[in-house]
Amino acid sequence: MSFALHYQWRTVRRRRLRFLLGVIGVFGAISLLAALGAGMDSYTRAYVEFATARTGRPDAYVAGNGAERGGPALFDGAEVASRFEDLPAVRGAVPRLRIDGAWIRRTGTEPRRILLQGLDLPRERAAGLGDTAPSAELGPGQVVLSAAAARELGASAGERVAVRLLPDPGDDFLHEFEVAAVAESQDLFESWAQEYAIVDLAALASIVRADAREILASARGEGGWAALPEPRRRALVFLVLAFADRMGIDVSAIDAARVAVEAPVWIDRLAAELDREPPPAIATHLAVRFDEGEGLYDSLDLAASVRRLRGVGEAIRGRTGLAYRVELPRAQVLQATETSAPLLQTVFLLVTVLVLAVSGLLIHSLLSISVEERARDLAILRTLGAKRRLVFRIVLSEAGLIGLFG
Repeated sequence: MSFALHYQWRTVRRRRLRFLLGVIGVFGAISLLAALGAGMDSYTRAYVEFATARTGRPDAYVAGNGAERGGPALFDGAEVASRFEDLPAVRGAVPRLRIDGAWIRRTGTEPRRILLQGLDLPRERAAGLGDTAPSAELGPGQVVLSAAAARELGASAGERVAVRLLPDPGDDFLHEFEVAAVAESQDLFESWAQEYAIVDLAALASIVRADAREILASARGEGGWAALPEPRRRALVFLVLAFADRMGIDVSAIDAARVAVEAPVWIDRLAAELDREPPPAIATHLAVRFDEGEGLYDSLDLAASVRRLRGVGEAIRGRTGLAYRVELPRAQVLQATETSAPLLQTVFLLVTVLVLAVSGLLIHSLLSISVEERARDLAILRTLGAKRRLVFRIVLSEAGLIGLFG
């Protein structure tokens, strides 16, 4: 073998250019494969991040099953969060108060439907649940408007807007807020919500209780339920539906006849709920962030990521009970994205095979030319008694040197 290497080294020195071209070709092929692998991984990660960004930063939402009635279902956010926050995969859970059918207007404009979110922004940031851009601080009487909402209202920072939580827009139950900032974007919740307003969580909870007390005062006045104007009746039913789970009221089949009969009972229970001390931290949702250190997300194996996320969701569901549902928006997006992952992997495999084939052809061509040029030398070696094995080693050593230096 030493003779073969010595002979080959002399040949390499005589044919430096061809050897150098072979080394460059192999090096280029290996570099291309490494770059493709890194690029594939980066592209997959970026694609997954882009796809999941549409749902916001929360990995899961916990909501009361009563939310399926079409309105908010209120529960004690702090108490429910304490049931599962000790799970290893859970980084944090923060209460939110979401009202999809709120109304907002600026003086001189018509009321508009808007998504109203009561958030504790410092806790949201600390838990990694996102923020607005630009970042804003909220006081009790302040609101952050989305750029789309501000544009439709013609409002800007420093101006005042009026918000109404209860159904049927009118001049009753209006609450004024100062626009603290206009958010160009946010990653706190789904990105397709274009017109939204964000207020302080505690301030919004206080407003909900204040509106409920005022409605109750009217309902307990002279004439009771029968004397209530129709808008206030709808507002009272809205509040009963929102507090139903907390009051133990079954509202699965609600109609006008049942409302007329059971309204006095509902009013008494709602009053008792509002008089609780200390008042519970009401919420419609818990936004949950998972611990990234648990390795739940794998951009190269989306199916395994979905299984792990669902496993955490089932663990949370086991702690919260049947009265609550757990939504996994990111897992749903990953599951939809999973169909495109095999296509990307197939493309990468085809490119890899192509690069390897080109590299193999390059080495084969160099060796073929080298053997043809040294046919006389090899024949002389055979005449002098060299075995076929030695000739094979000479040819193989050249391929080995090209591969080693490449």
